[in-house]
Amino acid sequence: MTYNKNFNPIINMSLKSERLEARVLPDVKKLVERVTAISGQSVSDYLTELILSDAPIKIKQHANISLSNKEFERFMAMTRVTVKPGKKLRDVAKALDNEGF
Repeated sequence: MTYNKNFNPIINMSLKSERLEARVLPDVKKLVERVTAISGQSVSDYLTELILSDAPIKIKQHANISLSNKEFERFMAMTRVTVKPGKKLRDVAKALDNEGF
């Protein structure tokens, strides 16, 4: 499901067909009950809103790699290093070439 800022779980209630269950500590349950009472939301709507706002951020963080300038320069230097293959590797490559691989 793609995140949509305009998604309203209450309006889209008829689309809800999946169920999630979670075991939490009693203190966590009390905290959820308190925040949903304050916000006037159901637990389901609160958790849906929380997931829809947080999950895209976590997914983006996972998909992107961040390097400092020093790390980037080190990475680039490593990609410029050329190492000649050893005799065993050359022999294997030659054998594969001879087999038409």
